[in-house]
Amino acid sequence: MENSTKYSKVRGCNGRHKRCRPNSEHKIKIGSATVTSNGFLKHRFLPLLEVGKKLPPKESTEKDFFDSLEFLKSTYGFQTIDTDKFPYPYNILMAYEDTFTKVQRAEGQLDVDLMITVSEYGKIRLTADIGYCTGYRLYYIPVAPVYRLIRSGKNKKAAELLLSVFSYLYHIAGIPYYREEESELFRWYEFQVDLLADGWDDEEEVVQNYQEIDTAFYIGDVMLRKIYSYYHVDNFGERIDRFIPHSQFDRECLLLAERAYQMMQNYPKRKLFDHFTTFEEDDDDYIITGQQYVSFISDNTGLLFDNMSQSINDELGNCSEKEEPRYIIHFDTNEIEQIDLQFEALMFPFLEDLCTLLTEMNNENNN
Repeated sequence: MENSTKYSKVRGCNGRHKRCRPNSEHKIKIGSATVTSNGFLKHRFLPLLEVGKKLPPKESTEKDFFDSLEFLKSTYGFQTIDTDKFPYPYNILMAYEDTFTKVQRAEGQLDVDLMITVSEYGKIRLTADIGYCTGYRLYYIPVAPVYRLIRSGKNKKAAELLLSVFSYLYHIAGIPYYREEESELFRWYEFQVDLLADGWDDEEEVVQNYQEIDTAFYIGDVMLRKIYSYYHVDNFGERIDRFIPHSQFDRECLLLAERAYQMMQNYPKRKLFDHFTTFEEDDDDYIITGQQYVSFISDNTGLLFDNMSQSINDELGNCSEKEEPRYIIHFDTNEIEQIDLQFEALMFPFLEDLCTLLTEMNNENNN
């Protein structure tokens, strides 16, 4: 079973354009001037500004917008099209659309929403909402496959590589571990224990669930003691240098280890959840946190996992929004702080590939 599901009530990447904004800003309203078929625009205008009763003042609007555009161009280091030949407000619309395209191109894999907003001081400015779309996958990293690999004694060097990967993800990237009480999955394992204590119709399933829970707790405690040792992080690079692959599995382990080690070198203090956030919601709305969908887990096979993942999917499927890596830039000053989300853009595909490898190890073990 894959650690993935779709939450029909959770806004995905395309919902970023509908996010609520801080109270100090709002989109400016530009009047609905009729566009005749004079042919000066050869392509479709994307919806940009809400329709208002009248246009904002031309002089102050143009000054604020193009001043903000200069700050944006200085930040990204590109030039935009000359819009002097277009009358107001089309000069702003044309500049916006050209700039939006170039910002999207500059941000690569990241999800971008560029808006025209009004600051708390009443000045018009460009604002970028930038984030990484994590999709609808549960990034649950099973530790049991590596535990079984260690116990088998068949491939010690590959097991050491994966221990270094796990230790990096735990210590530096800050991914929660299911046997620690502060983790979200600790709660879900305890919930399964409570369900069994409250009564279960199928007696055989009760026995199997208790056995799998005992195994999950035992393996989890053993593996936590192993990856808790910083020795695996300190010797990560040396293990990679000395590793000689002899099979396709070895090559996949080495490739994953190299990717993890490169992230560790390039982002030595970066934790996965450093820039996780969401937009403002009412108190009644439930939000999926990053720790709820990224975590170490015991295993991703068996009756216990099936029951637990069903419970998790049911709860998360009722949520309206989830945290993702995201930040907002207001282009109204020369001192603009950009946040590099390329770490997240590297980490999530890596976690998906790691989970795939560990699932294949489980499949191989079951055959």
